[in-house]
Amino acid sequence: MSVINAELVEKLYFGDDAVLLAMDDAGVGEVLAAVSEAAQRGASWLDHGAVVHQFRIQAGAAEIEFGEGTVIWRLNSVVSAEIVALLTEMQVNPGKGHHYVDISKPADMLVLSLNE
Repeated sequence: MSVINAELVEKLYFGDDAVLLAMDDAGVGEVLAAVSEAAQRGASWLDHGAVVHQFRIQAGAAEIEFGEGTVIWRLNSVVSAEIVALLTEMQVNPGKGHHYVDISKPADMLVLSLNE
């Protein structure tokens, strides 16, 4: 099974809280497919074992909500396009690394992490 782990981590980004999305190579492909589908259709979901990720495209939104067994990603079209571009770069250039995306809730930063 691929690795896809999303969580709010205290003091991750220069002492500030951040949302961490940790993935392996296969996980990047799965998240990329789900965010791309949401960008095209307005919504999508990714069932990853005990957690279902729901991706929703909403004007003005850039937030991630954690629930019991769910992660709801409310993203505007600009943020979703940025995530697609960064995940595509990770897929094309596999290895280890991370990228940062500005969001608004529950923290100001989303960290996309590959194999770290």
